[in-house]
Amino acid sequence: MGLLFAEMGHQVTGVDLSEGMMAKAREKAYVQKLSIELRRGDAEHLPFNDGSFNVVVNRHLLWTLPHPEIALKEWHRVLKKGGMVIIIDGVWKDKSFPIRAKRILSDGLARIFGLTHGGHYDKKLREPAPL
Repeated sequence: MGLLFAEMGHQVTGVDLSEGMMAKAREKAYVQKLSIELRRGDAEHLPFNDGSFNVVVNRHLLWTLPHPEIALKEWHRVLKKGGMVIIIDGVWKDKSFPIRAKRILSDGLARIFGLTHGGHYDKKLREPAPL
């Protein structure tokens, strides 16, 4: 998400616990000639002052956190007055027919248009996640 916002011209600071994920982001930023700041950090204890950001965005993160309520408070803390938190997540264990059909359609369209990341994260990238 950070690379997309940087491509749109926004100043982006990315935070991740995983050096592997940050290395992937650096590589993608380099290839796309995008400038982003990447810092190792914990979403539940951000290394930023109060009121540092206009927007806090996370994608497929909240469900991985051991204390999501702490993270939500932390994200609010680093927002400037009038700022916004954008959370993009999913209900991964819902096996109902409508959800499965949407996933199949979504995955198919992503492959057709080249928007897929190539499958699930490998074990090395998943290991730090508590869930």
